[in-house]
Amino acid sequence: MSGLEQLSWLTNYVLNDDRFAGNVTAIGVGLTVVLLSWFLLKSLLSTGWVALRRLTQEAVWLQAGARVYQALQIWLWRLFVAASCATLALGVAYHACGGDVGHDIQSAVRQITPQHVLKWGHTLFLLSLLGLVAWSLLRSIRLLRPVAEDWTVKRLRRAALEHDEPESPVLLVPQGMILVERYALAATVLLCLLTAGWLLEIDKLTNPTLGFALRVTSILVVARLLTLTLQTFAKPLTNYGNRQFSQGRLTHYWERLARLVPLGQRCFEMTVYISAAVLSVHELQFLNYVPGYGEKFVQCIGIFFGMRVVVELLQVLLNELFGLYREGEETSQQARTLVPLLHSVCQYAAYVGGAVWMLIVFGFPVAPVLAGAGIIGLAVGLGAQSLVTDVVSGLFILFENQFLVGDFVEIGSAKGIVEAVAVRHTQIRDDEGRLHIIPNGQIKAVVNLSKGFIFAIVEVKVPMGLDLEVYLRAMTEAGRQLRKACPEVLADTTIQGLVGLTLQDTTVRAVTKVKPGSHQRMENEYRRILKAILDQLTALPSERRAA
Repeated sequence: MSGLEQLSWLTNYVLNDDRFAGNVTAIGVGLTVVLLSWFLLKSLLSTGWVALRRLTQEAVWLQAGARVYQALQIWLWRLFVAASCATLALGVAYHACGGDVGHDIQSAVRQITPQHVLKWGHTLFLLSLLGLVAWSLLRSIRLLRPVAEDWTVKRLRRAALEHDEPESPVLLVPQGMILVERYALAATVLLCLLTAGWLLEIDKLTNPTLGFALRVTSILVVARLLTLTLQTFAKPLTNYGNRQFSQGRLTHYWERLARLVPLGQRCFEMTVYISAAVLSVHELQFLNYVPGYGEKFVQCIGIFFGMRVVVELLQVLLNELFGLYREGEETSQQARTLVPLLHSVCQYAAYVGGAVWMLIVFGFPVAPVLAGAGIIGLAVGLGAQSLVTDVVSGLFILFENQFLVGDFVEIGSAKGIVEAVAVRHTQIRDDEGRLHIIPNGQIKAVVNLSKGFIFAIVEVKVPMGLDLEVYLRAMTEAGRQLRKACPEVLADTTIQGLVGLTLQDTTVRAVTKVKPGSHQRMENEYRRILKAILDQLTALPSERRAA
């Protein structure tokens, strides 16, 4: 038989074989269903990606969503190719095994009874009714969203006007309302599909898939709504707290806690998102063997924020114990020196305790870790002798009360007021505003000008040829006026007489006993008073000046 004859025989066989034609038609229908399903899923995926871009403007979420969208597109294409190949392979295998779609369909039709028709009609009626209910719900949701959004915005604006607050929370209302609308639409569709699957008695197929989608969607939407709610009411609640606790014993506590509102907001968002991810993963039954690290991360976030709250409250408690908040009373130098030091120690202790607590949460053995940390600390202490020297010297400075915050001291080339005394270093601010940071281990000798009293010394040069007695009386009068005007002066000014003599001038020294730390100001004030007295003497006639 020639090739043309074989082709003619094959054509006649294909056209005249009803079984082959029916099977090919069934394969074509199956491929068409696969293609339509692929187009439907692709359109749903694109719609979800567009909705995500409308709901959020955060770069992190958009980048993560773009990666997920691309990955899902690739897997959807692979699923389409695999389903097409499987449909084609099943059709060929069915035909090769002698199957006949037309015969099977006819057999199935002959087995249909009036009861089946009645049942199918009842099911079709219920499905139609379900479709009508679904359409009504979807329409109602779209109509109610603008009304609910307008009502919420008006209420928030009214509350803001009553309390003289900005309307910033109103800006987040449309975003939340759109999210609620999208979720309500998706939940309605999924619930209707689940009901349809139950009516068609294919719930074993629809419940695991559509139920999973509904539960995961609900978890993610609730998480997002919680974060939006916190962002909306964080500022008004903070303003309310400022109004309620602006006066009273809790004022300082509230001021410290109000500083933690942004940190608390970020911790809350992280907790919500991690919890949502954990709940979503738990919905995947085959991933239940994964260890529950999500709950442990949530506990660690709570521990960290709790430690920050403890640190802030300890700061206020220390300030109250040492009287730093008492109005009308001068704060002691010991308090200003010890409070920052004690707060640093408490802060380090709280953070170390929090870190140990986190290790316990994750199940790490704490005893070996602490033992290893002790060995490492000993090694570091032996290697960093300068650090140990600074710490030990700082402790001796504090315990021996060599100088305190606010003292006027001279340490080496640095001369000024002590601003801070830490365990490792001391900060001194000189007259030119420069801050000297001196390691405590390098402090060998200290000149403290703020212990008990200090002398304000002023030297005046009297040119040769002028009456020295006039200057001596003027300096004595300046000392008298200085003590009368300034409470820092502890005794009368003493004129020590001539302390220098040259061919051009004579140097006279005046010494005044003043309170610690005020000598420079008293010296300047003494010079000002003396200048005013000398100007008055210069304006008098020479006869009266001599008298």
